[in-house]
Amino acid sequence: MTFYRPRSILALILTGFAVVSLPFIVALIIAEGYVDRLARQSEEAVEQTAQVTNNSRMLAEQAVAMERSARQFLVLEDPELLAAYTKTHQEFLKTAGILYSLPLDQKQKQKLIDAEKQAGVLFHKMGSFSGNSAESAEVVAEFLSLSDLAKEIFADGNQLINHKMAVLQNTAWEAQQMLLWLGAALVPLAMILIALFASLIARPIGHIDQAIRRLGSGEFSTAIAVSGPRDLEALGQRLDWLRLRLIELEEEKNKFLRNISHDLKTPLAAIREGSELLTEEAVGKLTDEQRDIARILRQNGVQLQVLIEDLLNFNIASMRGTHVEFSPVKLDDLIDKVIEDHRAALIAKNIFLDKHCTPLTVAGDREKLRVVVDNLLSNAVKYTPPKGTIGLSLGSATKIVTSTSSENGEEAQEKIDMVVLDVTDTGPGIEPSDKSKVFDIFYRGNVPQHGHIKGTGLGLAIAKEFVSAHGGSIEVVENKKDGMGAHFRVTLPVGRPNEE
Repeated sequence: MTFYRPRSILALILTGFAVVSLPFIVALIIAEGYVDRLARQSEEAVEQTAQVTNNSRMLAEQAVAMERSARQFLVLEDPELLAAYTKTHQEFLKTAGILYSLPLDQKQKQKLIDAEKQAGVLFHKMGSFSGNSAESAEVVAEFLSLSDLAKEIFADGNQLINHKMAVLQNTAWEAQQMLLWLGAALVPLAMILIALFASLIARPIGHIDQAIRRLGSGEFSTAIAVSGPRDLEALGQRLDWLRLRLIELEEEKNKFLRNISHDLKTPLAAIREGSELLTEEAVGKLTDEQRDIARILRQNGVQLQVLIEDLLNFNIASMRGTHVEFSPVKLDDLIDKVIEDHRAALIAKNIFLDKHCTPLTVAGDREKLRVVVDNLLSNAVKYTPPKGTIGLSLGSATKIVTSTSSENGEEAQEKIDMVVLDVTDTGPGIEPSDKSKVFDIFYRGNVPQHGHIKGTGLGLAIAKEFVSAHGGSIEVVENKKDGMGAHFRVTLPVGRPNEE
């Protein structure tokens, strides 16, 4: 099943705006219908109540006028008064007919019928009046009854107004309740739609952000796939192309470093051997000037060899997924051999080595662990002034790891045996601003080095890579001895990382 995919992020935003706005548009249409209905009912009610009020009032006035004209005629028997009465009677009937056509209830209409009948009977009696006083009194009494009936009809018209107002109020209340329920239903719906489209917009952007972060951290093994609008999918494809290109460049860089390092080591070995022979005067006695030149050649040859070895080690350390050959390694013996390699430098600077190493064995790659210890010790020798002290201790520790079971959600604690290697010196220490950078490649800080061979800024970076490959950690520990000197701590698991 293929879902709609917008062509661009802008189209997705506009689509989301339209979909979120749709419920409110529907609500406006419904509200407009209720308002229009209420307006029409109000208009009809005003018009009808006005007609009922006016005509019922006119009917009552005409009934009074007929009574007055009838009284005068019954007394004076003037034909003009009878003509005036006849005219008023016709208007009364006309007004009653108009009222009858209006939307009155059955009771009001019955009163109109009774009033018309009573008016017709009185009109007949007025036309056949013989001048009898008894008959005159009877007619006047009937006119009074007709006037009272007309007043009742007028009063009923006022009640009709109240009824219409009650109907309008009820309609308005229904409209209000409907709009409230509509709002209560539409607001959550709109929030759900907003959250949905926000997720649709944020998800591909989040994928792109994660992909860029992975590329920035040097993780090139995971393919980049972005799902969403087509322009962002295209951007994800370009990022994946960039990932593949970076992999190619990384392989080319590693190949170049391997080749150039190998090509440099052969002539360098000849230079080192020649400089050693000259220094030892194996080919004859040297003058003081020649001896100085031979010494300079030897020192620079050693420095160049260190640079090449660091480049090789860094090339190995920076390769993602470098295979680690695990085997039992006696760390205390390994440390002793590394110390022997630096014995000449320690003696030359008259540095005291304070060593406290417990015999411990770990599962690891012997050569990579040797590089870690060698880099830390050479770093301490470089920065320790003459007659200074280097501390080196090896001990064990226990790390407690808390894990949560995916099946029942219960927490479990596991004890992991660790070894801890501490290397300290009495040099100038590490500046607070440099502590977060000392493990970056080619970073050497601003503190002075006490040695002839300058560092490359790769030693600590290589040590961190090799320690991480063993599932351990390396950190800078705050030195509590007057803040002087550096303190590095390496923590390694005794067994293989992630070992059951």
